[in-house]
Amino acid sequence: MDCNKKDPRRIEAMLEECLNPELMVKRLAECIFTATGRRSGHIHFRFKGKDDHLVFIWSKGALREIVTKTSKCKEGEYISQKHSEFCNEDFRNILEKRREDIAQIEIDKESFSKTWASYNEFITWLAAFSS
Repeated sequence: MDCNKKDPRRIEAMLEECLNPELMVKRLAECIFTATGRRSGHIHFRFKGKDDHLVFIWSKGALREIVTKTSKCKEGEYISQKHSEFCNEDFRNILEKRREDIAQIEIDKESFSKTWASYNEFITWLAAFSS
């Protein structure tokens, strides 16, 4: 697919589809696998007005868990949802509920590093690389 060609209908459909964390991770995992050959990874979602952020972890193309991190967490550490700023949130619909509050989305692996400033920017990129 020509990555510079942006089909507005495709992007609009993916904007809605990828509000489901499982579907978003499935598409993202396919993209990362194509680019790097890696079958597992994680993506960070930071929200305006929140010190804590969410990490979506996948393996073999499927969402395994969503964890909460704070700036005090070291690599590989996370905090319990009940002790986080997201204690009253349902992670299954967090993107749908808070997509306008997303301040940054980031993948920070040696083999693949990318940052987006908004959900729409991320999905536009993902639509260009998804099959």
